Amino acid sequence: MKRPTQPLSTYPGGYFQLESYSSLQRLWMLLEGAERAGRKVRLQRGDTEETCRRVVEGYTVERAGGLLDERRALEEDITLHPALIALAVRDFGPLKDTLTREYSLNFSFTLAFTKNRTLILKASAVYKVHPRGQVQGLDEARAIQNFADLEPEPTLPDSAKFYPRRFSKEEWRVLLERACGVRV
Repeated sequence: MKRPTQPLSTYPGGYFQLESYSSLQRLWMLLEGAERAGRKVRLQRGDTEETCRRVVEGYTVERAGGLLDERRALEEDITLHPALIALAVRDFGPLKDTLTREYSLNFSFTLAFTKNRTLILKASAVYKVHPRGQVQGLDEARAIQNFADLEPEPTLPDSAKFYPRRFSKEEWRVLLERACGVRV
C-alpha cells in the first residue's frame, strides 16, 4: 500500500474527532498495522492514492449478543421467530443468545487525516451470520449439520437487521486500535 500524503482540506460530515494534533505518521502506523493484522484496507470511493483517507474492514467480534441495541431491535419488523416474539414483550434474552451463538459483530472504519492535523473516524457495526466453517459456540451436531449443508442456516430471518448499542468515542478508539493490531 502506498502511504497517503495529501490531508483532507475539510472535515467531512459523519466523522468524529479521534485525535487532535495528530500526524501522518500516526495514520500510517494504523493503516500498516491493519494490513499486518489481515484487515482489508482500501480507498474510499472517489479518492486518489495520495488522499489521507482509507476504509479498514474485516474486524469482527464474536459472541457479542450482549451489545445489542435493544431500542433499535424493537423498531424492526417482528416475524414469527421465538426470539423475536420474546422481543415483543421486552425479553431480550433469547435474541441476545441467538446473536451470541450464530452471529458476529462486523466493524468498518473510515479513517482520515485533515489539514488541521486532526485524525477523524467514521465507523459502523452490524451483526452478520458467521461465515461457513467459522460457526463457533454451537453444539457439535449443529456444527456438523451446518457444515454438511455448506451454509450455516441462521435461525433469524434474513430481513431482520440488528445493530449494537452506541459506542463512546473512547470505545471506538479501542476497537480501531484492536482492529489495527496497535494496542490490545
